[in-house]
Amino acid sequence: MDIKKLINKRLTTLLLSGCTLLMCGALIIKTGSKNSIEINYSVKTGTTDGLMFGGNNYGFSTKTISDMHKKAGFNVARYDSWINDIVPATTISDYKKNVSGIQNPKMWHWERIDNDLNILNASGFKILLIINYCPLWLASAEQAHNKNINAVPMDWAVYEDIVKKVYQHIQSKVYAIEVWNEPDSGLKVEGSSYQNAVSAYTDLYYHTAKPIRAINSSIKIGGPAVANTYDTEYYNALLNDKRLKNLFDFYSYHFYGVQKPGNITLLKKLAALKGRPNFPIYITEWNYSAAYNKDPMNTNAYEAIPFIGNTLINQLKESPSMSILYCMDDYKKADNFYTMDANGVLVPKVSVINLMSVNLGLGAGINTIVKSNCLGSINGVGAVNHAGKMVVCLVNEDGGNKYVDINLKQSSIYGKKTVSIYFAAKGSKFGMYKNTTVTFKNGKATIRNFNIPGNSVAGLKIN
Repeated sequence: MDIKKLINKRLTTLLLSGCTLLMCGALIIKTGSKNSIEINYSVKTGTTDGLMFGGNNYGFSTKTISDMHKKAGFNVARYDSWINDIVPATTISDYKKNVSGIQNPKMWHWERIDNDLNILNASGFKILLIINYCPLWLASAEQAHNKNINAVPMDWAVYEDIVKKVYQHIQSKVYAIEVWNEPDSGLKVEGSSYQNAVSAYTDLYYHTAKPIRAINSSIKIGGPAVANTYDTEYYNALLNDKRLKNLFDFYSYHFYGVQKPGNITLLKKLAALKGRPNFPIYITEWNYSAAYNKDPMNTNAYEAIPFIGNTLINQLKESPSMSILYCMDDYKKADNFYTMDANGVLVPKVSVINLMSVNLGLGAGINTIVKSNCLGSINGVGAVNHAGKMVVCLVNEDGGNKYVDINLKQSSIYGKKTVSIYFAAKGSKFGMYKNTTVTFKNGKATIRNFNIPGNSVAGLKIN
């Protein structure tokens, strides 16, 4: 133990002014830390949907595993439609002539998508379905030869008919539609009439969204799920395309590593300049890295706990409408991005999802994000959850304990309140918490010298 902490512990014990509360078996002692956070619940800075706790998914192997993830706090699943696998092999000419009844969706291959979506639906997930990938027989000769399903369809009428029938088949199971995946890093235009991927994608978006909107006037449709986080070329193209005025409902992008603050705010400002204020932003892939290199930070490292916490807190401060971790899946199927280990146990980083989504109630509906000022090396955010409870989320990304003063302001609250305290940390269990009390006087209250263990996320809910 640090000598200063040891002396303080003995002095405070002798003076009978020792601990402020008891948690995780350790006394929390006043140390004079400079870390502090001030949260003003009377000043709203934004709102977020409860759909901040999603995961990319390739289909759970069992409903039991799906239920475990839903219970842990994940509430959105992003799933590929793989339309190239659904429609049997044919030719453009034969499809148009309906040779062998190829246009009849009863002849198509629905087994995989039906099984996977049925499991996710039964567990209660909202599904963001990606309409993506081109059947090789619908691609250019060059892309078909290269077996590249990330190709531009060669006949829009045929493509629209396929999209229409795919959506009709699964529409009752889907919350929103995302058009394609990372066209900026993969969409192939070689062999087509398009000179660049941006112009090809805007047409691809239009011919995907149009038949879907004709069936469902309210389904949310968006894209383009760009890989290059800060590239707004596709965004501007979609906003400027007059055909998409009533077809473009959200913008989506991906990032890996640490996102620079301000990106979501910038994207909303760009949309506002085009007459689309408060335009929804979806982050449909994110994690520590994108490399399939068995990186422990993508999987089971305890250091991933503060990374997940910091990322979600920083996102909440800018109020996106959806956030989806890559990825939420079985161990054997998801390579190094799994959320479950080989023994069927959810990995440590999932405890952050559980704390924020379930314990703090931020996954249950619309939340109000409030003004938060952090001093020192602690990151944090304050919010009023869907049920009207004031909550605080804090992160300590260092290896050792840190102490922080939590200053709360809410003019409409007074008297003593119970505070439920949760931790996502090494050795902590899902849902584990302790209680303390805090007294509001003149609309203010302070929890002094709150102890946050190393590599952890802490959550407080004022009841």
